Amino acid sequence: MNITLLIVLALLSLMPNLSKYPFKGEESLRTIVAFEMWYSKSYFQPTFLGEPYFNKPPLFNWLIIAYSHTFPWSEITGRAVSLTFLFLTTLAVGLFSYNLFKKVNLSLLSSLIFLTFGNVLFFYGYLAEIDITFTFFVFGGMISLYLWQRAPFLGPSCLALSLAFLPFSRAFLPTPSLRFPSLPLPYTTGT
Repeated sequence: MNITLLIVLALLSLMPNLSKYPFKGEESLRTIVAFEMWYSKSYFQPTFLGEPYFNKPPLFNWLIIAYSHTFPWSEITGRAVSLTFLFLTTLAVGLFSYNLFKKVNLSLLSSLIFLTFGNVLFFYGYLAEIDITFTFFVFGGMISLYLWQRAPFLGPSCLALSLAFLPFSRAFLPTPSLRFPSLPLPYTTGT
């Protein structure tokens, strides 16, 4: 149970000064784009300072907008999304390692190791960046592939892996041949 306490303390250590630290790097860009989507009610066309913004897909912005109903528009709005997905990824790592080894202490230790990675703890775990959210979806896709190897669930596994990359693909491109490229991929490779 000491490891559980360390995990809880590590997660709680990210929360106290979320609104005190100014935005770093591209954090402000994520929040501005989400605010413009909310303000203009144009949820499928991200803009930055009124100009179309195609560099990032809109899922993370939608999540920031959803969190803005709980937290006012500030540094906390975007960072709460990252903290939520950090918690979910830490939980997924622990549950998956428990599925592998059937040992509670080992699964808690694996969660603690993930949580205390340098990039997770000091940079992307609490910043309003898309990275930890993307980590959650990619890890979900990896779990689905592992489960497919253990039991023949090819269809659901391919669907889960495709959905892992779908929110971050350029699904909103104007060319139909470039939309949703990850969905037919597992079926065209002959697997």
